[in-house]
Amino acid sequence: SCYENSKSKIELLSTDYGTCDFSARPFPEDCPSALQINFSIYKNDSNLIYEDRLITEDLCNYLLRNIDDFFVFANDCDDDYSRYDLMFNKKLHKKGMFVAPTVKSWGYDNRSCAIRVFKDNDNSRIELRIASNSGNLSMLYCILLTHLGLFLSGDFDNNVYYDPVYGNAFDDKYGLEVLPKSQLQAQQRFLNSRIFDILRGW
Repeated sequence: SCYENSKSKIELLSTDYGTCDFSARPFPEDCPSALQINFSIYKNDSNLIYEDRLITEDLCNYLLRNIDDFFVFANDCDDDYSRYDLMFNKKLHKKGMFVAPTVKSWGYDNRSCAIRVFKDNDNSRIELRIASNSGNLSMLYCILLTHLGLFLSGDFDNNVYYDPVYGNAFDDKYGLEVLPKSQLQAQQRFLNSRIFDILRGW
């Protein structure tokens, strides 16, 4: 992928000009290092994200209900999951620093959420904010596109609804489920998922 090619070039340049560290927390007391996947949905040249609240909220709810399908490919090792640590991110917030997602959550323009809806006129988008720099992006895209296909075809259950979070998603008052703490835990969740059965049947 373009990302992997860019990453390889940066690593190559670093041998001559310094060091390069793509680990989740290269500075233990500073903001974690990560990436995010952004996407929009267009119909007749019109961006539906944010402008069509029903589709936007249904999609965020759908992705959040199935977010366990993503973690095993969004991360590579247990160190990547340390970005989701609840107490660590609360400390960062107290220092006025950016936080990583810690719980299953979505919200409008809310960086503390795992899924963020960002409004920017024609460039409004949904951000999947759980990926590390070391994840398997090809498989992550595959899972995302499969889920988008299921959603757009109407093949989903919308009986479970998550309200958007407007404050800090990690606040105790929301009582939201924490994200996985290890690759083993993520693998176990993935093996029990519907998407695993779909991919296994291809």
